[in-house]
Amino acid sequence: MYDGYHSLLLFLLQKQCIHVNEVINEEQQTLLHHYVMRRHPAIVQFLLHQGANINQTDINKRSPLHWTILDKNLAMTQLLIAAQADVNAIDANGDNALSLALEIQHIPILEVVLSKKPKIGQLFHRAVQMEAIAAVALLLQHNAEVNLQDNKGKTGIFMLSKQEVRF
Repeated sequence: MYDGYHSLLLFLLQKQCIHVNEVINEEQQTLLHHYVMRRHPAIVQFLLHQGANINQTDINKRSPLHWTILDKNLAMTQLLIAAQADVNAIDANGDNALSLALEIQHIPILEVVLSKKPKIGQLFHRAVQMEAIAAVALLLQHNAEVNLQDNKGKTGIFMLSKQEVRF
């Protein structure tokens, strides 16, 4: 099935009818965004091999990695991270790969993102507030700064100890 797509894409790229990083829609997404969101790993690998910018952002400053995490697609997340997608890239909402993985509470994706040692910052606080026990434990395993203060001067460990959050 993908051979036809590969052949057509290769032909169009070779004839310079399209550029591998060309914006293809009003959302300012590229072919890579398109095929990541449509869950076509073979075509995604093909586009990366052809020089697609893995960190190209759309109108919302979301990269293909942001979209695949929001789609809860573990295999595609692994593929993009293995291809060196930037886990610290921030979208228009101020979210990076780690904060999105935490928000959707997808522990396997959270583990994959954490394997690249992203900036954790105050995400430990968010995990505590969300009462996301597995995420809290995982962030602790990855050396989350439990004494980092939020804008009210509270630390994540303080929030836990004062039982402001019920687990």
